[in-house]
Amino acid sequence: MNPALDLSAWLGPGSAGAEAFEARASLFRRVYPRWYRLDPRGLPERSADPAAERVRASAGAAGVELWPRLEAAVPPPAGDWDPGVLARRLGQEGARGICLDLGPAPGAAGADFVRALAPALRAAGLACALVAAPSDPGGPPPGADWSGWAGLCDRLLVRGYRPAGGPGPLAPPAWCATVLEGLAGVPASRIEWTLPAAGRLWDAAGSSELPYAAWETLMRTRGPERRDPPSGEMFLRSPGAEAWANDAVSLTGKLRVVLLRGIRALSLDGLGHEDPRLWTLLDALPDSVFIRS
Repeated sequence: MNPALDLSAWLGPGSAGAEAFEARASLFRRVYPRWYRLDPRGLPERSADPAAERVRASAGAAGVELWPRLEAAVPPPAGDWDPGVLARRLGQEGARGICLDLGPAPGAAGADFVRALAPALRAAGLACALVAAPSDPGGPPPGADWSGWAGLCDRLLVRGYRPAGGPGPLAPPAWCATVLEGLAGVPASRIEWTLPAAGRLWDAAGSSELPYAAWETLMRTRGPERRDPPSGEMFLRSPGAEAWANDAVSLTGKLRVVLLRGIRALSLDGLGHEDPRLWTLLDALPDSVFIRS
């Protein structure tokens, strides 16, 4: 893999992500498996992921840092829980840090949660990342202070794609530019930009994630597909449905745009659902494509 890239992977539960990670673990610096949530008492609850041991073994063998994700849309009030419990659980997992997903605008309760957790994490030698979910049409959601959040954690994981909303590009350039402007007060060294592996389908049933293999099926059955020049993304429209997806070409272009903004850390959300040609293309490109001039 190109040495100019600092890549990480987000994994959902189940075998698809685990298999993809096993096959390419050596390409990544960090892996974020979705393993934890908080119960109403504020205690960490481990998901029943049958592939967890495979992910942990692959990370250990390849020297990849393990940062389990914890989802807590409503963090418990400070004083109602023991942050040491979570830190100990992470230590038992062999983790190097934790990835906190507290929703789009965690507010004061989220800030209190991170402040209470941080000393226990530091005492255990663990780092902390926080997921930042931009709004649509871009930038921080109302009430979200990304600069303030960056001061509370070691790494800010920015979802570099818009919320589902209506049909259209997953990460249009103007939207990305607005998000990057909202991050102007955050040091680039503390930002990790996340791109979606999967596309999205809008139809009568609503909006749903579209793995690349499913996109290929749509191309065969409902094509022809077209490329959207501004975003570089692929799309197709058929009666009652519209689908958008990133192929290897559009994903590589988006990676380069972010790198040229000085952000060196990048991650792929939903490893295993991407265009498999991405890895061949990244290996083939020269360093000059990725290194800022």
